[in-house]
Amino acid sequence: MKIVHITSSLRNGGAEAILHSLVVCNAANKHIVIVLGGTDHYADILTQAGIELHLLDMKGSSNPLTPLWQLSKLLRAEKPDIVQAWMYHANLLGGLIARMSGIKNVVWGIHMSNPKLAGLKKSTQLVNTLSAMTSHFVPAKIVSCGHRAGENHVNGGYSKSRMMTICNGYDLTRFVRDDAARQSLRKDWGIEEGAAVFGNLARWHPVKDHKTMIEALGKLSADKPWKLVLAGPEMNEHNEELMQLLSTNAVAEHCILLDQISDVSGYMNALDVHILSSSDEGFPNVLAEAMACGTPCVTTDCGDAGYLVGDTGWVCPIRDPDALSGKLTEALSELDDKPVWSRRTHAASARIADNFSVEHMSAQYQAVWDELQPGSS
Repeated sequence: MKIVHITSSLRNGGAEAILHSLVVCNAANKHIVIVLGGTDHYADILTQAGIELHLLDMKGSSNPLTPLWQLSKLLRAEKPDIVQAWMYHANLLGGLIARMSGIKNVVWGIHMSNPKLAGLKKSTQLVNTLSAMTSHFVPAKIVSCGHRAGENHVNGGYSKSRMMTICNGYDLTRFVRDDAARQSLRKDWGIEEGAAVFGNLARWHPVKDHKTMIEALGKLSADKPWKLVLAGPEMNEHNEELMQLLSTNAVAEHCILLDQISDVSGYMNALDVHILSSSDEGFPNVLAEAMACGTPCVTTDCGDAGYLVGDTGWVCPIRDPDALSGKLTEALSELDDKPVWSRRTHAASARIADNFSVEHMSAQYQAVWDELQPGSS
């Protein structure tokens, strides 16, 4: 079966990471990736994996219709069995052009929890509104990365009959418990013996709500030494707003800023607890990556975060520093009870292994494609 994937970007984001994992894992089919944007984080990675890649660079084009014509030309030449779109812009533009090119087996991908999230660009809001209208006749299926995301989009006007959920899956040969990496990084960070290490891996963006997390940490008791290790784009001393938040809440002296990192597995292993403080997510990959490495999580109840964590971690309401601080205190108090903590870390990794492997996700996508194009695989 030939699958053409149309994605808005290949930046270092959650949906893009899942796209990469899926096409590499699903070796039974031929995968071609068409990017509405230009080269980015996953471009070289996909090429090195042997995936055929086409970059349309819509933003860099002097005539916005030219990349769309190129997309139509590519689809007519490739004649794919399935067009699998990823994210709002690719869903709408890719879906419409695929249908106009004579391709009926179009699958959309939903990777944001709330289609009416405050702060979305007006252009994205417009694309989302048009997508809700056309969802009733353009895609044959709509795959949501999480249960709550699917419900929110149906409530926002998307087709209920076409909506289904396939949760994200993860490469469990990459995200594994690694005591050597844990000890090495904690030594590099200068972590004192007996200190608890919290971490948060996220880009600097309002939806990630670093403010709530930092305010929550500022309320912690000083009884046990702890550190906060922040990783992700703009997690550095040049971020004036971040530095002000850390200083105002007396967290600066506890904080280590890493900026962007490449070794996510090592980072997750070095933490005792990963914190997710977002106000909105679809299916937060960082929680699964942390848990696969045996690192329990404290998370806000955004998207499918609570479903993902289950009873292996702690869940609190969004935008509530007091509630988040309470859960962090619970985690700290349990951390010193080694038998209890050991059971929790093993439960976290087992939950991901049992339910959210990339192989399981690939099999579910394959079932959707086989249903639309029986006899082609």
